[in-house]
Amino acid sequence: MEQKRSELWTAVSKASTIGVSLFCSIGLCVGIGYALDMYSGTRPWGILIGGLLGGFLGLYSAIRQLL
Repeated sequence: MEQKRSELWTAVSKASTIGVSLFCSIGLCVGIGYALDMYSGTRPWGILIGGLLGGFLGLYSAIRQLL
C-alpha cells in the first residue's frame, strides 16, 4: 500500500513540475516578446513569436524531464 502511494506522489510531482515548467517558459517568452513589441513598435509579432518559442522550449524541457 505504501509503495503505491509513493509511486502516485512521484507521478503527481513529475506532472506538476512539467506543467509549471511549460507555463513559465511560455509566460517568460511572451513577456519578452511583449517588451520587444513595446520597444520596437511591432505590435503582435513579438508576442506571437515569443509564444511559439516558449511553447517549443517548454515542450523540449518536458520531453527532457520525461526521458
